[in-house]
Amino acid sequence: MLRVALVGAGNFAAKHFAALHALPDRVNVAVAARSRPDTPFAPAPHIPVTTFEALLADPAIDAVVISSPNGLHRPQAEAALHAGKHVFCEKPLALCAGEARALARTASRAGRVLMAGHLTRHTPLYAAAAEIVRSGRLGTVRTVHAARWQSRDKARDWRMRTAQGGGAPFDLLLHDYDLLQWLCAMPESVVASGQKHPLGAYERLTASFACPDGVAATVDGGFVLAPGETMISSLHVAGAEGALDIQTPGDDPIHVRRHGGAPEPVPVDPDRLGVDGLRTEFLEFFDAIEGRPWNRLRLGDACNAVAIAAAFTALCDLVFSQFVERVLNLIS
Repeated sequence: MLRVALVGAGNFAAKHFAALHALPDRVNVAVAARSRPDTPFAPAPHIPVTTFEALLADPAIDAVVISSPNGLHRPQAEAALHAGKHVFCEKPLALCAGEARALARTASRAGRVLMAGHLTRHTPLYAAAAEIVRSGRLGTVRTVHAARWQSRDKARDWRMRTAQGGGAPFDLLLHDYDLLQWLCAMPESVVASGQKHPLGAYERLTASFACPDGVAATVDGGFVLAPGETMISSLHVAGAEGALDIQTPGDDPIHVRRHGGAPEPVPVDPDRLGVDGLRTEFLEFFDAIEGRPWNRLRLGDACNAVAIAAAFTALCDLVFSQFVERVLNLIS
């Protein structure tokens, strides 16, 4: 049985713990690390709490699950790999593409598994959508549109600081950048615009992508819903023969229609819909540690998702700076 250490004390760390706790035959959550080891780990007060440095030095720990703020992912994952631990790192791997790819090389040299937590790929709803696209049921894919809207109260301070969270491009819409490359391919070019949060990072954005084989795609979203509202997400994929739509929340979240026909709900087994995507991620992580193949998310794809987010941010910064310069010239 694998002994795992959980790094982080926020809401997602609690979700990670619940998913790990549901796999008692595969894993034992031996310890949690947080910045204040004198306080209990709220989701499970019986779990010992220690420092990050202490768990790295513990030879009994096989793997580390990193659930800390985004800006800490890369240095913590790198330190864990150097300490000989396998690493499951919640997305994003890093806040720039170069650091993400360097982290992948570190894992390769260390001979340890590094897996990025891209939950959407492991969610049954989106897995069903990918199966439909790849089956050819829609014909050749022409356009993809993804949107993800989250409540403003989820835009915590660290998320909206460029060096700590990276804003919506890295924290929220990375799911959709990854969906885009999963369903189509790595985009070849991007046109983007965004709205900045007062703390510096982008809180809302729109991007248009040109993908191989003439596929046009857009991603739209941000932290704009009223506080307390449930996140809204959608996916539209149109092909030469038909189209697919996902809307969550919703009673029948996935529909397919032939061109000229009526939308038809896609029957997804309710049990599959109820499967915890985090649990599926961890099972694949443990399988990889034990030498079995893992194909749902390759490490290169996780690095590519970071590259897309970084390119978007850089482009928006360029457009924003040029806009400010033009305004200043007009009023000077």
